[in-house]
Amino acid sequence: MGLPIPGLVTLPTPLLKNDNDASQNTKHYKLLKRPRPSYFEDTTKTKKPRFNNKAPIKSPQICPKYDGLIAIGKTITINGQNFDIEELGEGAHHKVYQFTGEQKLAIDNKVIDLSKTVLKISNPKRTDRQKHDDQWNSLEAHKYLEALEVPQPEVYIRPDTFVDTDVKMQNKSGGFWIVEKMEGEAEITNTQVKTFVKKWLTDAANQNKEIIGDLKPDNVMLKNGNCYIIDPSKPQKTKNRFTNELFLTLNRWTKHLENDIKTEIFNELIADFPVELKEEINNLA
Repeated sequence: MGLPIPGLVTLPTPLLKNDNDASQNTKHYKLLKRPRPSYFEDTTKTKKPRFNNKAPIKSPQICPKYDGLIAIGKTITINGQNFDIEELGEGAHHKVYQFTGEQKLAIDNKVIDLSKTVLKISNPKRTDRQKHDDQWNSLEAHKYLEALEVPQPEVYIRPDTFVDTDVKMQNKSGGFWIVEKMEGEAEITNTQVKTFVKKWLTDAANQNKEIIGDLKPDNVMLKNGNCYIIDPSKPQKTKNRFTNELFLTLNRWTKHLENDIKTEIFNELIADFPVELKEEINNLA
């Protein structure tokens, strides 16, 4: 019997007369390998485009700014111009920068004073897929709140409409927001803030559904005495009941206050809620 052939298995022919004849009465059977399933190529179905049939993501062209060999800040390139920026804050999904010095940008026949704006980009720690989802979720939420006439900062540049005037960068530069800069944080003891929060929570209570996603102190800012939603978010479908979500929102606005003031403002915020819903919330308090 010769050496085994790679990839073949040798099986003896059944019903041999004796073992001495086995070497002359064997047959080679080629191993049959089950084809490996392909998860990326399916000829029977139409291939799904990348990123849920939406345009591929573009990235803000942000680079370090150097003084010799020392990094002294960052710049962003827009329409062939470099603008100095410094970080204001970072969240799970976004980073926010402000423009430093006196810098102006011409967009759509308008000259924007960048010192009165902020730059918002996807957090660089996020994956391309996550950045893409963040951008489109923010756009959809912005349009959703706009349709409801919920106050938002004025938008000068947004990811879906911006086209860089530098032809070489048109397929790369983008994926950022430039919006109106706010003046201060919202505190529920402020009359304008309390009126704003009460209006939208009462509307939600009467409709028995969340209207503004993430209506919390970190997401509301003031300018000229008016309140604005700075990070638009659509209502989320959760397993918890709407009453619980409403109570959590109320608690976010009042939990840091002293007991007497907390109770007073809490009761003011729910004063115009439906009676049954008000009782449920009081039972949770």
